[in-house]
Amino acid sequence: MKSFIIGESGGTKTDWRIVQDGSVISDFKTESYHPNNWNDSFWDRIKFFWDKKALYEMEIILYSAGCHSISNKNTLSSKLTQIGFKRNSVHSDLLAAANSTMKSKGVAAIMGTGSVLFGFENNQICWIKGGEGYRLGDEGSGYYFGKLVFTDFVKGRLTSNQKEDFIQNCPDFISANIDLIDDRSRISEIALLLSVSKEFQTYHKTNIELFLTKEFGQITNETIDLIGSYGYYNSSLIMEVFAVKNIVIDQFIERPIDRLVEYTVALSD
Repeated sequence: MKSFIIGESGGTKTDWRIVQDGSVISDFKTESYHPNNWNDSFWDRIKFFWDKKALYEMEIILYSAGCHSISNKNTLSSKLTQIGFKRNSVHSDLLAAANSTMKSKGVAAIMGTGSVLFGFENNQICWIKGGEGYRLGDEGSGYYFGKLVFTDFVKGRLTSNQKEDFIQNCPDFISANIDLIDDRSRISEIALLLSVSKEFQTYHKTNIELFLTKEFGQITNETIDLIGSYGYYNSSLIMEVFAVKNIVIDQFIERPIDRLVEYTVALSD
């Protein structure tokens, strides 16, 4: 397949590429297609957006968080058909991560807005650890880091230097209601806003250690690939923490989308 529209949708946004004759001719972002967003106003906004693009004759391939179940995949595929994309295929974000490694078999972890560890082989997800969502976990994710920091800010547990950095870099969160803790997208922003701060390394380390302890269990002496912006921007600390279990990171992949374009084009060669 040389010409197609491809999207990779995480917990906060969707990265899109329009590919013609094997080359990317356009890229853009939209809101996340996560099932948590599905309501009438969401689908109205999506249809309005794609109506302006006038690209319904192309095949659309969408990898989305929250689409591990057949039910959610079918729902999203049906909605894309109703919008105008008669040729569409929907896959989970785990398969996006697996295909972005450009390997036929392996172990990978997603550390983005959410987190999960899984094994894959021949375009299939073989096993999954974690991925239950932010209410039950997501340790090792941008959301979980933001939750730790925001909670301690609200409770007055940050050091003076940490509080100063938080106020300077996260002004929109200073007077935020505690109910914001349920907004995965907003809370995840804290990880990005504080990415250059040196005052929160203990929070990053705690977050990463919790992921390693909870999801890796007895897994040791393993080489994995790591996908997601939170993992990408904390690569040095992750390698240090994972070394305790002799876990080696072969690749840090910030965003899968460009690898997915390469993978999809290669399938037609």
